[in-house]
Amino acid sequence: GPFAHENLSVFLIQKDHAPEGDLNCLILEEALKAGTLRVAEKSGGAEVNKLEVENTGERPVYLQAGDTVKGGQQDRTIGVDFILRPKSGKTTIDAFCVEPGRWGTRDVTLLTAATFTLSEAPLASKEQKLAVRLTKSQSQVWTAGGRINGLVQSEPQVSTLSASYVLTIEDPEVRKKVAQYVNTLLDVVKSRSNLVGMAFAVNGEPDTIEIYAASGLFLKLWPKLLRSAAIEALTRKAPAGSPKPSQVSDMANLLEEAGKAEGRTETLPGNIRVKVYDGKTTALFDTEKDGELLHRQIIRK
Repeated sequence: GPFAHENLSVFLIQKDHAPEGDLNCLILEEALKAGTLRVAEKSGGAEVNKLEVENTGERPVYLQAGDTVKGGQQDRTIGVDFILRPKSGKTTIDAFCVEPGRWGTRDVTLLTAATFTLSEAPLASKEQKLAVRLTKSQSQVWTAGGRINGLVQSEPQVSTLSASYVLTIEDPEVRKKVAQYVNTLLDVVKSRSNLVGMAFAVNGEPDTIEIYAASGLFLKLWPKLLRSAAIEALTRKAPAGSPKPSQVSDMANLLEEAGKAEGRTETLPGNIRVKVYDGKTTALFDTEKDGELLHRQIIRK
């Protein structure tokens, strides 16, 4: 790259001899559509910061921090990178609310009141991602979501601070604006080999880097990653003038900065570890499965 549309610049990351497959994992969208993943409120009593997930299928399911689902008592975002094993049984995972104005069923059908469905609104802003992965602050998740709601709603029907982030992004007018970015850039991955990730800049400023263990896994996630970047760009349009161009060297510098931070380790079930490197200007998150890197996310603060 850069591959650009308006104030968004996207870069693709290649790795020589990268594994081509998808680690035999379904992603959240695939598993929900196949009916093999159930996401629900916690059995025995719903909790704001917990979700209950169950994989009834034969393949593992990769859930990524920042994935969102709608329904239940309130719309949520998943708080951790996690691989749900086949035939997992019910498992509780960390989550955050992205809809502060509701604690009750949206669906009048009682049989589905506690369950969740697919969302088209992955977390997008740096503030949202850092609130979920670094500070783990529910109030900051709400504040960051309210900021986006206010910026993208032309005629808010309810308070932007109490509205659902998911429903705001799925509004037809907002969806149309996001699609302009996505449709322009979606095909840049075609006919390119060894792709394992992407990086993007908004208004010429480096924002986020996403790297995965295998090319097939990245390519399945690519549309969602691009949509997330598009939402961020939509809400950060410079007031006037053309943004300065972004360069590969800008992203290389971001990688270098992230490598200087001090780290800590979080241990999750299923032999998953998340290494968190919290620096002055960057935050780096390495998710490892069985000691091997699964996902690296770098966010410029």
